[in-house]
Amino acid sequence: MEIFKLEDHLKNAESVSDIAGVYWSARDAFSTLSPANHHFVTIIYESQYQADEISNACEKEYFEITNDEGVTFYITTFGVASDNGMPSGNIIITYNSDSDRESLREIAREANTSWYVPDWDYEGHRVDIENSSHEFESLSDFIRELFERSDRFMDNYDLGHKINYELMDENCACYVNSLMKEVGIPKNIREEVGEFATIDWGEEDLLSSWLFYTIEDYDKGYIGNKRTLELHEQDCYWVTKMKESNKVFYQTVAEAIELGYNGCATCLKAFDKG
Repeated sequence: MEIFKLEDHLKNAESVSDIAGVYWSARDAFSTLSPANHHFVTIIYESQYQADEISNACEKEYFEITNDEGVTFYITTFGVASDNGMPSGNIIITYNSDSDRESLREIAREANTSWYVPDWDYEGHRVDIENSSHEFESLSDFIRELFERSDRFMDNYDLGHKINYELMDENCACYVNSLMKEVGIPKNIREEVGEFATIDWGEEDLLSSWLFYTIEDYDKGYIGNKRTLELHEQDCYWVTKMKESNKVFYQTVAEAIELGYNGCATCLKAFDKG
């Protein structure tokens, strides 16, 4: 598989359409002298109109970068950070960090990179929508889904479902890998586009899928146990152990929760109150 690398094209691109897309990105992690990578997502919009439309609909800002050819690009970046600024904190999602912006500016113009000054060593590998099993109709749909899953992740954070930031596994690379999985990018593609120079940790680890969804997303039908008030996915092992007389069908998690049900600790742990 040939990977389209943003760092090889941004500086000399003659039009926005040449490089528009979604990129699994990496830069030096903590400073321009860091031996480890920080992973994040870079979105380069197809036009300012698209950037404005998605920005307004998804409430996400974008910034502009002009390259050596005089072409202006409209960009949003996002990745994870620790909520207390320390390695002991929990994962939160941040947008358009100063370091992400600077790493892109450095590869956009020759004058912004010097052999004598350490830079952020940006790398960006394009994730093509054609590789997704979700069959997105357009780049806009793909971008919207990325934002939607990221918003649901933060909704779960606000609900108290927090993931401790771990340097070696549950980290920035793990988040990007997990997000790409949730939008249908298969494992073999993720393994290729998630490999960068210098040190990477966690790029093949995964966060639980339920972290990228909330109660409104669960609408495929569930089985409740009216005796224990436990709610299960239909194919859950514990449904096979349930008496038929105790089974109650619910279309959504929301309606069952409103009636006092608790999510199964095995199949619906996002809604398990313990």
